[in-house]
Amino acid sequence: FGGLATKILFTQFDQHPQLRHAGRAPARFTGLRSPHSGIRLGSDKQPPSSSLHSATMLSIYPASTHDVYKKVKITYSSAIDSACEEIKKACDGIGTDEKALIKVIGSRSPDERTKIALRYKDMFNKDLIDVVRSETSGDFGFLLRLITMPLPQTESYILYKATDGIGTTEQLIYPVMMGRSNEEMSILKKAYFEKYNKDLAVVLNSELSGDYKKVILAALNEPLVEYKSSFHTKAKAEEDAEKLYKVGEGKWGTDEEPFIKIVLSSPPQYLELLDKTYSEKYGHGIVKAIEKEFSGYAEKALKFFVRLTLEPWVLLAEHLENTMAGLGTDERSLSAFLVRYHSYLPKVKPVFESTYKISLRERVHGDTNGDYRELLLNKAKTPAIKMSATQLGIYQPTAFDVHKKIKLHFTPAIDAACERIMKACKGFGTDEDTLIKILGGMAPQERDLVAYRYKELYNTDLSDLMKSETSGDFGYLLQLISVPLPVAECYVLYKACKGMGTTERDLWPVIMGRSNDEIDILKRTYFNTYNKDLAVLMNDEISGDFKKAIMAALQAPMVEYKASFHTQAKAEEDAEKLYKAGVGKWGTDEETFIKILLTSSPKYLALLDSVYKLKYGHDIKAAIEKEFSGDAMRSLLYFYGISTNPIEFIAEHLESTMKGLGTDEQGLSATLVRYQPLLPQIKVAYEKKYKTTLKKRIEGETSGDYRKLLIEILDAPAGAPYSDDRRIENRSHSESCSTRRSTLQTAPRSKQQPSKQQANMSNLFNIYPRSVHDVYNKAKLQYTPAIDSACEQIMKACKGLGTDEQALIDVLGSKSPEDRSLIAYRYKELYKKELKDLLKSETSGDFGYLLQLVSVPLPEAEAYVLYHACKGAGTSEQLVYPIIMGRTNEEMTILRKAFFDLYNKDLAVLLDSELSGDFRKAVMAALQSPMVEYNSSFHTKAKAEEDAEKLYKAGQGKWGTDEETFIKLLVSSPPKHLAHMNEIYLKKHNNGIKVAVEKEFSGDAKKALLYFVRLSLEPAEFLAEHFESTMKGFGTDEKGLSAALVRYHAYLPAVRN
Repeated sequence: FGGLATKILFTQFDQHPQLRHAGRAPARFTGLRSPHSGIRLGSDKQPPSSSLHSATMLSIYPASTHDVYKKVKITYSSAIDSACEEIKKACDGIGTDEKALIKVIGSRSPDERTKIALRYKDMFNKDLIDVVRSETSGDFGFLLRLITMPLPQTESYILYKATDGIGTTEQLIYPVMMGRSNEEMSILKKAYFEKYNKDLAVVLNSELSGDYKKVILAALNEPLVEYKSSFHTKAKAEEDAEKLYKVGEGKWGTDEEPFIKIVLSSPPQYLELLDKTYSEKYGHGIVKAIEKEFSGYAEKALKFFVRLTLEPWVLLAEHLENTMAGLGTDERSLSAFLVRYHSYLPKVKPVFESTYKISLRERVHGDTNGDYRELLLNKAKTPAIKMSATQLGIYQPTAFDVHKKIKLHFTPAIDAACERIMKACKGFGTDEDTLIKILGGMAPQERDLVAYRYKELYNTDLSDLMKSETSGDFGYLLQLISVPLPVAECYVLYKACKGMGTTERDLWPVIMGRSNDEIDILKRTYFNTYNKDLAVLMNDEISGDFKKAIMAALQAPMVEYKASFHTQAKAEEDAEKLYKAGVGKWGTDEETFIKILLTSSPKYLALLDSVYKLKYGHDIKAAIEKEFSGDAMRSLLYFYGISTNPIEFIAEHLESTMKGLGTDEQGLSATLVRYQPLLPQIKVAYEKKYKTTLKKRIEGETSGDYRKLLIEILDAPAGAPYSDDRRIENRSHSESCSTRRSTLQTAPRSKQQPSKQQANMSNLFNIYPRSVHDVYNKAKLQYTPAIDSACEQIMKACKGLGTDEQALIDVLGSKSPEDRSLIAYRYKELYKKELKDLLKSETSGDFGYLLQLVSVPLPEAEAYVLYHACKGAGTSEQLVYPIIMGRTNEEMTILRKAFFDLYNKDLAVLLDSELSGDFRKAVMAALQSPMVEYNSSFHTKAKAEEDAEKLYKAGQGKWGTDEETFIKLLVSSPPKHLAHMNEIYLKKHNNGIKVAVEKEFSGDAKKALLYFVRLSLEPAEFLAEHFESTMKGFGTDEKGLSAALVRYHAYLPAVRN
């Protein structure tokens, strides 16, 4: 392996790239949709047109489904427990009470059904679907099975039944697979794998054929790109429309792959623009083009995808009718439709009746019978879920005094209150009634003083005392009123972002519509309390237009009202800008719209709103509803409401925390605490609007000590009202950056502080440089003159007769992974040719192979390694597991996308066909992106003990090995949790997890799992061994050595030691 290849390896080896490039994924894949984005389940708000007109697909999974997959603890109401009891009674004894089952299950919303399925297993240690399966049969039984599982399992079951046995029921497949958000597709794939222990892509690859298979597999692998007006321009639509025509109607035959890719990668808002552009250029839309170029189920699937964006309710009404049209009813498709689109039935039913001149209820009644009919009709009439809604200067003078380091003065009454609190928590048990009376009965100003004084008197934080003495909703509310309001708000934000997922509805009431001074206090308080910049936290936690709104609000952009500046002429000008950035253009210029809105003080916003309404026939609120969706819309509506009509708006917001299924206790608590000084006015507005008192409403929705404390706060002195001069003042806009990502931290092997070497290795599960994530997220790259110069040097080195290998080594071998990625992207822009194709034609052998790896972005290099590892006779397993094992979920997603883009084949399909035995089980499990982000509230010591015991019982503690359980426990454990498990395992069983793997597995399966374990526990030492293994013994594994050096280039300083 001498000569030029050795030179390039050592050139790389001797470089010291900036470690900041390594493992730094600036942006989560923004295609992943929040469960709170897009059209809301059961929302009463009609879309602005017949189309979705949003950057998301139709989402159908309820919130509880997302909670389960993010490992968020679900709380169950007494109504859910009662439903489970009723189901059990209906199935107990001889015979089944079908009417009772219909009544209990058929009338439930998707979210309730999910909770019932989960809770039933908790209460009776049995899966509800197994109970139903044993008690019912036929169409009635099939439908009952669908509604007794969480929706992802329901869809998995539909797909399984569609492909089970001889032949495939194609009409059940494409409605499930087409037009899904990236997050829901990810959940569906995981659910299928967990339920049937088989990769969904592998199943569909083997069951389908022809163009239909191409369409379905592309839907599985072609993630939607988040709509960005700066990227999805009219010019791009013109270009894509022409490409679509050239690969379809404009050529003899059809080039299916590019046609399918252009369509399926288009986000809804862009697909509308593309369809309009195509129609303008070629006389008809994309649906007609599909009809001309495709046939059979491929045509149906593609049309389903396009029409689900362009005319969703019309399509779904037609789809529903088709299940009942003609000779006989397709009961399974009818059942699947009503269960899957349950929350959208209020939108579909009017369209159905208008189109077919008969109500959906009458149609279903006429085509079905018996218990099956009764259950279907229950599903058709069930009300959809109502989701909660979305936030003035609210800090007491004490907050400003503390912020300005002004000494506080405490009265004897404050000292006495502190002493009574201390006594209430002293000894065995806690006197909750005393805590309620003291803390709940105070005005906000007094509570602030008690919090500061308690710390001075007893050298302990009052909040820590409350935390140790109380729990649940009562404890949460006590935590909020035992600290000054800025600290309470920081606690709300911290809890909203802590653990798996983000509770977005708790963020915007705190951040939107604040005075500039209060934003400043809030940010400083957060940093002092949690040692983290609030803007950094928000930037990490949220994404899309919602992040743009929140990040802009955090800049304190409000311009103080001045009559000489905020004139009628300015309002006319801003109204026109707002219109042109929103309703008056195709797509939305979100940054401009948000900036105009958030820099407007309340008085100016009122003027702007009146001018806008006169000019365009609707107010700014309506414009927000038309141009934004999900949490972005709710946050901007919150700003608008709190600025234009604060008292009535807060009354509505309080109602939203109690409306619908279950109460948002944390939202209710935070709102009452934050707006206590305004409660006298709010209570009047609430009673006027809802014809009941706020007190009665709260009493009816809550119970126990929690209810007592809420009512005490409601009846307490309001304190001084907020002064107008602190209400909302100055701010300035800042553009948002990248979206949140999960970075898995590599844990030290002991309780000691990690060494410098370990700290440098802390992001080892992330190896892709920034530019890779930017390209994947469609962010515009910036190139320096040095990058352009490098491209020119490469071009010259390959020009003319012969190749200047030394020049290639000097340029590519000396660059960091980030620079190499930028060179690859830039070369294509400058010379209209892939750099890898140039080098492939100019070089060969081990040198050529290595040059191929360093001439492409890292995901493509890894895809190239995997492709060649599986090409030809036999598989080079030793090249596969280093790439697949121990990756962040985001990088696994990017890798799979890169492989599909390059080779038009699903990576899971390839590896499933190439591997076998336990090695295949390990690799296929790792491909599911199973890693759970480390969360100290979830990954506790108790959980580590539990998982260590499960691992032992699945391996060393049983005869034979339960490979699936063992593998799943390992690959779903983040490094820090795995380190805790390892410590416990070692103490209990006298050997660590590494030894357990060695005892229970062999061959490539053992190597793969050891790779994962050791990469988590001892990364630097392990990689040093891995490098050595590529050169040890007889001959050198040149491809393994090349791949390792290229992949771990940024970590070489730590590995060398």
